[in-house]
Amino acid sequence: MSNIGFALFLLGMVAIAVFILMGLFSLIKKNGKAKKRFLFAGVSLAVMVLGAVFMVAFQTDEEKALNEERRIAEVKAEKAQEEKDKAKAEAAAKEEKEKKEAAAKKKAEEAKKEKEEKEAAAKKKAEEAKKAKEEKEAAEKAKAEQVAKEKAEAKKKAEQKAKEEAEAKEKAKQEAAAKKKAEADKKAKEEREAKEAAAKAEADKQASAQTIRYAQMIKNPDRYAGEYVKYRGEIVQIQEGDDMTVIRLAVTQESYGWNPNEVIWVEVEGYTDFVDEDIVTVYGTVVGKHSYTSQAGWEITVPAMLADTVE
Repeated sequence: MSNIGFALFLLGMVAIAVFILMGLFSLIKKNGKAKKRFLFAGVSLAVMVLGAVFMVAFQTDEEKALNEERRIAEVKAEKAQEEKDKAKAEAAAKEEKEKKEAAAKKKAEEAKKEKEEKEAAAKKKAEEAKKAKEEKEAAEKAKAEQVAKEKAEAKKKAEQKAKEEAEAKEKAKQEAAAKKKAEADKKAKEEREAKEAAAKAEADKQASAQTIRYAQMIKNPDRYAGEYVKYRGEIVQIQEGDDMTVIRLAVTQESYGWNPNEVIWVEVEGYTDFVDEDIVTVYGTVVGKHSYTSQAGWEITVPAMLADTVE
């Protein structure tokens, strides 16, 4: 019965494989047989289980002993294989450990060497940096000293230039002031001399001024136009306006006073402080005759002069 069970077990196992493959093929082909073939695979599984049951249930004592020996042998083989695998694993682990230790040692040596090289490079770099820094500081110091020297020289030159410019400016100012003073003195002198000359000329002019007898003047005033004359008399009437002063001046003195009928028409630019009945002396140029209407309605013609001085 155990042989029959073994046959059923093998047959079920093969049938399962075949029907599963046929079911998968039917799924791909989509011919509607996949479900049926998977069902046969299930039946085959049941046959394989049944065979396994028969194999276990109907084993003979010899088969059981054989199976036990076989099992013991398999256990021993498995144990031997395990020991072999263990020894192999231990050898491999040892070898791996040695390799790792060698690699670690090599790595440590390389790290140490790299560290020493890095330290040497860092030291060299630090020395170079220090040297470069010292050279830079020396260069900067030299440059700063040169700049300071140039600034000091420039400042000295600027101060010297400023001093020279200030001295030149002061000198120019003094020269300009002296020149201005000289020009002012010259101008003042010229003005003074001009005033003195004008005063002298005026004095000479006034000294040369003649007094023409009124009877002679009234006869034909135009005859004496342009003559520079001098008259002393009493103001009969004085009027001011438009920056002009007009005087009617009685110029003939009688025993009882100044004759109001012998009058000269005098015009002078500007205003004066004189009033009616003041006695004044006038200097000026005869301009001919002048006619005016009296308060009584008479038209009166008298000699006229343009005065430059009233005193």
